Amino acid sequence: DFYNSWNQGDFYYAKNKAGQIRALLGELPSAIEKLSDDWYRFSGSTNSHTPTPLYGDNERLTIYVYDEIKRIERLIKYNEDYRSAFLRAGGLNEVIMLGRLVQLVEDQTEKCRLLNKLKDKTPNAEDVFKAFLNESQNIFTIGEKDGNKRCDIYLPGFNKMNVSIPTMKRWWNDKSTMFKDTEKQGYRKFLDIRNDVAHKNYPIPREWAEEGLKFVKANFEDYLKHPLEDLKYCAEALSWSELCNICEANKFLTPNLRSDG
Repeated sequence: DFYNSWNQGDFYYAKNKAGQIRALLGELPSAIEKLSDDWYRFSGSTNSHTPTPLYGDNERLTIYVYDEIKRIERLIKYNEDYRSAFLRAGGLNEVIMLGRLVQLVEDQTEKCRLLNKLKDKTPNAEDVFKAFLNESQNIFTIGEKDGNKRCDIYLPGFNKMNVSIPTMKRWWNDKSTMFKDTEKQGYRKFLDIRNDVAHKNYPIPREWAEEGLKFVKANFEDYLKHPLEDLKYCAEALSWSELCNICEANKFLTPNLRSDG
């Protein structure tokens, strides 16, 4: 139940479950250790707590994205659930882009105002990408209306704010084959396929899931400015052999039954 809750992203419930078996678990996944105190709290279909958005806190955002990338890897490698893997990569890509955006808002009052809005509504991912890739402009508007026109990054019900956005490197061209810029920009192809995967019923090949993972990892590594492997967080469950050792099952299980292989 503990590992299932963590794997579903229910860090608050997983932390509560961990208290009952804490001595057996060793190192807890970092997402549970660092995010659970300020996380969603569901009872049935009712949520009693909405956390502060991750986008304004670099450490919390980094831990969440790292944990989610490892989850996507497991969906591909062990579950062979390629649709879920691609959809999670699509959602995670938007989390990273909003992290980039929020951290460019220098005024703390304005940043808090934006974070409060993002609890309820997030902008279209394509708007955010367009702003970060626009080489002819560096001041962009976030909100509903800028005078008589639509804001650059459309966010309904939000009074306009300005933000300076430097042009972003096209990081996907170095890491992904499927989403390189060709006749269509790679990020647009990624967003289009994510929408198709969500709304159409065709089967998703493993290659798509793997390329979606490459795309979001490239985004994250560009955001971090270093390789994913440099992070030292925990995002793995205890192996079967470790669990057998902790529970002393190795005293009666033969080596082949307590092996991870």
